[in-house]
Amino acid sequence: MIKRLLGSFVVVVLAIGMMSTAMAQTESSVDTYIEDFSVSNGSFSVYPDAREKSNSSAMYLYITSLSSSTYVRVQARGMEYPDWTYYDATLSNTSNETCRADGTSVYYVVCYGGIDYAVHSYIFEHGFEGATFAFQTPYGGMTINVDAVWSPDSAYSHVDAN
Repeated sequence: MIKRLLGSFVVVVLAIGMMSTAMAQTESSVDTYIEDFSVSNGSFSVYPDAREKSNSSAMYLYITSLSSSTYVRVQARGMEYPDWTYYDATLSNTSNETCRADGTSVYYVVCYGGIDYAVHSYIFEHGFEGATFAFQTPYGGMTINVDAVWSPDSAYSHVDAN
């Protein structure tokens, strides 16, 4: 009898844990793919497909096209509605909201290829509804193409981008 009760208790605990994980993953934490996005050494290039930011969690970024010894500079960009539904190459409709995990605002963070990053920002806290990334290569006179996976909200822990 005790074994049966204990077994039932374990099943209930596991079911609750699985439901919590499923509920934690909102639409804004579903991954989107960046494919062949051209990044240069000049000004930051804003990825044109902004998405809705639902909470104050870090943004998720995993760069698939760079080696572990190659990096890009990354900005977390906030956009107001309805501006985040269209692309403005001049960046005039975006705001750099990048910060470190400790809350210190910074101009950019560095992200290497092959690492799951948490890119922290004040996008949600400052009232922006949309989020996207801007990229810049540190390699003079060189343009690279970035492939990555990203989401505006992260449901899991990752390496903090600095």
